[in-house]
Amino acid sequence: MKNTGEKQPLTERQQQVFDFIVSTLHNQGFPPTLKEICRHFSFESTRTAYDCLKILDKKGYIRKGNGKSRGLAILHTETQSTSVDIPVSDTITFLSNDGLHKTKAIYFDTMFFGNNENIIAAICSDNGMKSEGFAEGDILFVIPSPPTIGDIVLASVEDILLARRYYSTEKYNELQATEKGFPKIKFFSGDDDVRIIGKIIGVFHSF
Repeated sequence: MKNTGEKQPLTERQQQVFDFIVSTLHNQGFPPTLKEICRHFSFESTRTAYDCLKILDKKGYIRKGNGKSRGLAILHTETQSTSVDIPVSDTITFLSNDGLHKTKAIYFDTMFFGNNENIIAAICSDNGMKSEGFAEGDILFVIPSPPTIGDIVLASVEDILLARRYYSTEKYNELQATEKGFPKIKFFSGDDDVRIIGKIIGVFHSF
């Protein structure tokens, strides 16, 4: 068959999965995991979700990452042609373990974050949240805001930048990793050694 360059049509289910990926990416800043896709569509196994992503990749709608959790890139949307790249140096502060740097720049599409001027970019320091799609060396996009229970946040712990899930009790706050070997971090509001920078809303994988 002659290739006309047009996208192959999707089945109803494939379109639903693609729309869910785009919606999640737009609302959260990062795509869903296989488990999240399974849960949303009540698939019996991750294999069903994986096969659907494989077809979307083959048809040119997404690009699957190299075994990365949340490693999906959108290649085709109805509004993609109207999106604009904005330099991070104008709207985002680049944050690393040794302080704030405004000299570096990252370019991103406004379809993901809109025109938010308060976004911070930070380099992930460890693999504590690897199964959630945030690995050492990845660039995390964070919006400074008070966390709510269950949020994945960027925290400064003794001046080390960590991605962790935030929990709070009447007695103390806690940061938890998803991977084994990373201890829970308990702290109290006002502690100097632990500071919540904000909620993670996006990730750029360092493949």
